[in-house]
Formats: sequence, structure tokens, C-alpha cells
Amino acid sequence: MTLLLVFILLAFVLTLFLWGGSMLLQGWLYQNPAEHMPLRSAISGTIMASFLTGWCFIDARSGGKYDTLFEFSPVEIIEVDSFTSLLKTAQDKELTVDYTKRIGTRGSSGDFFDPKGTPWAKNTSDTMVVAILVKEKDKAEPTRFNANLDAKGNFPRDKTEIRYTDASGRYMPVDSLGRIYRKKTGVLIANLLLNGVHFLLWWAVLWFGVRYTIWQACGLAFVIWMFMMVGVQPVLFNFTRG
Repeated sequence: MTLLLVFILLAFVLTLFLWGGSMLLQGWLYQNPAEHMPLRSAISGTIMASFLTGWCFIDARSGGKYDTLFEFSPVEIIEVDSFTSLLKTAQDKELTVDYTKRIGTRGSSGDFFDPKGTPWAKNTSDTMVVAILVKEKDKAEPTRFNANLDAKGNFPRDKTEIRYTDASGRYMPVDSLGRIYRKKTGVLIANLLLNGVHFLLWWAVLWFGVRYTIWQACGLAFVIWMFMMVGVQPVLFNFTRG
């Protein structure tokens, strides 16, 4: 029902926008607007409304992954409230310690504590956290995230580069502990494709639909495309995401 309402409103508003705007602008540019402008505008407005409504549907079903160029992120973030640290001692022995996130904290290394109330630390005078084990719902065994140690077995000097990475490439930075990041190439490509098609459709409806010249249509399409990304689409996506 929400998407149907979005489609009807978009089709109505875009039809009026293309009709009224083209009558004024083409009257100034060409003296006479293109023939059958009401019908041309209605068809063009319906095409754009259909595309934008479909985009809202895809975005809502995916949990907000498919956004404008200014808003989308190709990185998926999963938050965990507990994990197990695998520590290596100075005597080359391994031991495990469980850590739980303190309620109300944002997820840095100082927000996780062991059963004794000691905050998490990547290393002490005689231990080093060489891996983090995370229990995930869809896996029987904990997922192991190994520390990115150098050839000598030391952490990078730059703290922002210290992270724990699993076999699939997902990683957990030390400065954002408890958050698992995964780069999604497919999401990146899909977002670029959606945004690119959005621009090309505006160009097409302005050129073929309401009959601007090819380069005037290109310039107008760019202006409308930017305005939609900044002012209109964020409102649409927030509305359809519920």
C-alpha cells in the first residue's frame, strides 16, 4: 500500500513538473513547446515514477542497502555483544577469555569486560590477543578472526590499522571492537548501476519524451538527478523503509 501511494504521488507530481516546466522553458528556448506535451509528460512522469518506486521497493526489502551516491555504503556491519579472546602467553601457551559488552556503550575495546570486570586489551606484559572467536547464529563452530601481525609477530604501529580478520575477509578493527565489517562488491555495483540508470532515464525522458535537444536534456537531467538525490530520494527511502 505504501509503495502504491508513493507511485501515484510521484507519477502525479512528476507529470505536472515535466508538463509545466517544459511549457515554460521550451516556450522560452524554442518559442513553441513540443506537440502533445500533456501526453508526453504523463508518459515520462509515469516512467520515472515506476523506476523510483521500484528502487524504493528494492531498498526497503534489502534493509536500506541501495541508496543514493551520497548515502549508500558498500560495507555491511554486524554487531556482536560478546566474543572469546584467544591469548598467547610469553611462554608460548594459549588460553581463552570470554568478554561481554557493557550495556549502553558504543563498541570500543574499553567497552568489553571479562567475568572479573577487567576491560579488554589487545596485549599485556605477558599476553597477546592473537585471535578473536565469535559465535554466530548460523554456524556450529565459532568464527576465528586472526590478528594482522607482521612477520615478527607484532601488531602494526598505527593503531587504526590493527584489526582481526576471518577467512572470508571480514574484519573487526580494534578501535571498533564488536563490529564485524564486510565489503560487498555486489552492493557497490548495484548502487552505481541504480544511480547511473536514474540519470540516464532522466536524460531519455527529457530528450525523447518531452523533446529537448540532446545536450539541453543532458544538462537538465544532471540538475534534476542531483536535486532528486539530495532533496527527494532521502525522504522517499525513509518513508518506504518504515
